Amino acid sequence: MPTSSDAEALYASGSYGRALGALESLASHRAITFDEMALKAELLAQTGEINQAMVLSEKLLKQRGLSITSICRLRDAIGS
Repeated sequence: MPTSSDAEALYASGSYGRALGALESLASHRAITFDEMALKAELLAQTGEINQAMVLSEKLLKQRGLSITSICRLRDAIGS
């Protein structure tokens, strides 16, 4: 089972599609965190799934307790 660290490493190396796949695999085994969902939103945007990225980002930005990194990722995904 992939870990959050695996997805982060793939993201850092520019393998956005593989990172997204790792997150989706992780989500099939357990609930993913807000930070992981923020990474997913950014990965969706990077892989051309703009509408899905915007919907997820706007939903997550309404949540309390997001890290600064997550907020920045979400704003980047929606272009604000």
